[in-house]
Amino acid sequence: SAPSPSVPVTYTSGLSQPTMRSVPPAPSISTTPSGAAARLEGSKAFAREFAARHAIPGPVVRTFREVEPALAWLDEFNKPVVVKADGLAAGKGVIVPESRVDTERAIFAFLAEHSMGEAGEVILLEQRLVGEEVSLFGISDGVTLVPLISAQDHKRVGEGNTGLSTGGMGAFAPVPRVTPELEAELTEIFLRRAVDGMAAEQRCIEGVDEFGADPGQRAFDDGVVAGGALRTGFAPPTFG
Repeated sequence: SAPSPSVPVTYTSGLSQPTMRSVPPAPSISTTPSGAAARLEGSKAFAREFAARHAIPGPVVRTFREVEPALAWLDEFNKPVVVKADGLAAGKGVIVPESRVDTERAIFAFLAEHSMGEAGEVILLEQRLVGEEVSLFGISDGVTLVPLISAQDHKRVGEGNTGLSTGGMGAFAPVPRVTPELEAELTEIFLRRAVDGMAAEQRCIEGVDEFGADPGQRAFDDGVVAGGALRTGFAPPTFG
């Protein structure tokens, strides 16, 4: 089973390629991605760059290591953003500010006060996307993709999707509003492109990959976890 989201996960180191080659043939099963593929989970900046390279749609995003350049870009962008720690933060490295003041506080907390330690040494400022999250799952051996059931999870601590992000607040499956046609379309847009992209970059993706998107079908989250499955989240434009 996958580690609890409430504690820092360790599978981002993945399996070294020599270890992968030494694993006996079926029926033995590897339950972690390779170290190269695990960067999708360990670095949000890397995941964004990977998505851009392989035409996986996403929001406007910039990465920063210092406060002043982040604030300058915020003035230039002049739209609501989400502030994310680049590294692993036990599910608590994302701040969804409700005002400019809250945004600046989050930037200072990560980059000046080091509230997330090494995980927050680099931050991402991302265009804020609004929509209903849905997750798709699939199993992959690095080439073949077998879609599984859809689900919807909840991250924010307060009623009505308010408050700080947590390590996870539960989920339900399947999602009634996801039609077979929509599921097939989103699987191709996110999961298929992720598997093909990792194969093209020679990164074994025998793990879980996650993507999320807004009503315009842009990815807002991504990562890799143990279990040999792929996960993608999105908010379809037909949800209203």
